[in-house]
Amino acid sequence: MSSSHRISRLVLLMSTLLALHGAEAQDRSGDAGNPADVRSLPAVKFLALNTKEIVTARLYDDRGDIDPYTAEALSHLLRDIRRQKEITINYRLLQLLYKVAYHFNASEIEVISGYRRPTHWSESRHVKGKACDFHIPGVDTRDLAAYARTLGQVGVGWYPRVDFVHLDVREETYYWVNRSRRGQHGWNRPLKRQGGIELDRHWEPGWDLPGFTPPFPEAIKEAMDAGTDQRLAAIQKQRVEERRKRRMKEKKASSKSDAGGPGDVAAK
Repeated sequence: MSSSHRISRLVLLMSTLLALHGAEAQDRSGDAGNPADVRSLPAVKFLALNTKEIVTARLYDDRGDIDPYTAEALSHLLRDIRRQKEITINYRLLQLLYKVAYHFNASEIEVISGYRRPTHWSESRHVKGKACDFHIPGVDTRDLAAYARTLGQVGVGWYPRVDFVHLDVREETYYWVNRSRRGQHGWNRPLKRQGGIELDRHWEPGWDLPGFTPPFPEAIKEAMDAGTDQRLAAIQKQRVEERRKRRMKEKKASSKSDAGGPGDVAAK
């Protein structure tokens, strides 16, 4: 059995178990919601803003499995449009996008960026098909980012001036805000993640099901209200400044090298 099929079967099993024990979870937390039956979820419309392509589909099939045809269609929609390259988008990322849409009772997600081919910034989770930049029409991106921070084992970036949220899947949660304008290369100001660390500690695959709220209300509130981590922000700002100076130095050295002629080379 392939890994994707094992994930799909696990999703269905967790959906059933969580539905059966939802009342118990509600009693423990006073805040946990019951997961939806993934087999009856409505379709969600994905609009790629750069190409105007649309995929409208349900993520889960009638058996509760992740539909491979939907996953394939979304992987194509989220391709690197500049180079026309695509890879299979991470299944958990697709689940989280559907979960976010379900939470806001939204029928449409507008995608700014999905997969990107590796360049000089190869550490980005976009190059692994594990990240998506998006927004939901009619939903404030502040609220969108706040909710995304409650998902557990995620990276969430809020970009208020260009109106989108970055969401990626990772083992250790990280939050940030980037207030740069369109066309600028601003820096990511890290946010406090104590709530996210607590959620990471307890995370289970069933948390990714639409409608389910982890039974840790205090950690959720802390994640949603996350403010700037001043210590990390100072370190990050220093690193950004060091990179800027290094690039300027390299650019200056390159300019001097280009200005040199054959006589300069012979004289060495």
